[in-house]
Amino acid sequence: MQIAYASDVAGDPHAYVARARLTLHGQLDVAALTGALREIVGRHEIFRTRFELRDGELTQVVEDAAEAAVECVAASSGSQESLLEAMATDVLDAARLPLVRWALLRHAQDRHVLLHVEHHYVHDGWSFRVFLAELAALYSAVANGGPAGLGDPVQFGDYTRWQQAWLRSPQAAELARIWRRRLSGIPLRLRLPALEASTPAPGTGGLRRLALHPVLLRDIGGYAARHGFTVFQTMFGSFALVLSRLSARDDLIVGTSAANRSHVEWEQVIGLIVNVVPVRVTARAQSGVVSFLAAARRGLLDALHDSELPFSRIVAATPPDQDANRYPVAQVLFNAHSSLTSEVEFAGLRVDVEEALANGMAKFPLNVTLVPDAAWAHGEMLIEYDLGHYDPGRIESFALAYLDVLAAVARDADITAIDALIEARLPGSIAAEASMGTTKPSRHPCRGSEGVAR
Repeated sequence: MQIAYASDVAGDPHAYVARARLTLHGQLDVAALTGALREIVGRHEIFRTRFELRDGELTQVVEDAAEAAVECVAASSGSQESLLEAMATDVLDAARLPLVRWALLRHAQDRHVLLHVEHHYVHDGWSFRVFLAELAALYSAVANGGPAGLGDPVQFGDYTRWQQAWLRSPQAAELARIWRRRLSGIPLRLRLPALEASTPAPGTGGLRRLALHPVLLRDIGGYAARHGFTVFQTMFGSFALVLSRLSARDDLIVGTSAANRSHVEWEQVIGLIVNVVPVRVTARAQSGVVSFLAAARRGLLDALHDSELPFSRIVAATPPDQDANRYPVAQVLFNAHSSLTSEVEFAGLRVDVEEALANGMAKFPLNVTLVPDAAWAHGEMLIEYDLGHYDPGRIESFALAYLDVLAAVARDADITAIDALIEARLPGSIAAEASMGTTKPSRHPCRGSEGVAR
């Protein structure tokens, strides 16, 4: 199973416990909300599923019935952080239920907070949107006295049975060959010396949230339209450009996520379907920013086109790289998913949604997620990082440098101007060979040199 492999790589299961907070403004019908949660648990087998190891294989065990783990808590009974920690501990063991818990806190007659904690075995970003849409429909049906209008759900078990059959197909074998060719000849470890922690703190993670200014998003949208990119492609390519300058590499891998809901029947499934895919970006910054971003877009589109193959199979298809350390193939990720706040409509309520609450762990050494609204007019950037690899202050400077570079790209700045912006935030970070346009070739250089793993 995809998440089992990723969790083993991360090394600590706490990294794969998802946390979210819903702030409910208005006159809440508590009975309707708790009833809607119970209905969802009954509708979706994934919320009644345990995961056991049997003969070395992870096996799904679906219980016929399970109570929705909903707790009503006085807002004065302690901090939300301590409550989230306790809830996370409750869902950590995938072999026993529940794998999702909710706590409802009453702060005032017209203000409640619903804390949502679940094991990633039952979660991905798309699934959380399906869950919220159903929760809103079921709650609103009670409040309005009408039907929820929800059909019979397709179950996660249906998806996994389909996937297991597909993995035995010639198409899956061909995809493995494609990925083997695509990732051949490139050092799989991406080292970023300018960000590395001088005093590493293994086993802990940091999370930084930064606003994406509407003017910046507007200007990036204009640049993207002028050059035939999407906004995400522009922001992904600009991120890869910063990594290229910091690593002195003109051939590197940046991971991203693919929803993998290519079949219409999987669109309403709740469960972990998202897949990590490595994007190979081969481009020289000295050829020009537009040229670099175009190469990054080609790499991105190629990876997403072949994203059906699970990440564990992609890793298995690539030659082992001793320098890749614990995180094979991709150590730096860049993703985007739209904000949920404007999409959630509960009858008589205004709902604010906060996803990806900090859990003190990191799934990858560096994982950047953009969370824009549907129109890419507002949003924020989440930076999750492993303190065993990177320094918080340097990550802060890196994030600001990236925002500076985005603004410069939108102004059609050249690579000299972009290098100056990176240097201003991270002095000494641009290696001499990078600034002269002689970044390292895509072969395994000698251990200990720039751009190679320790």
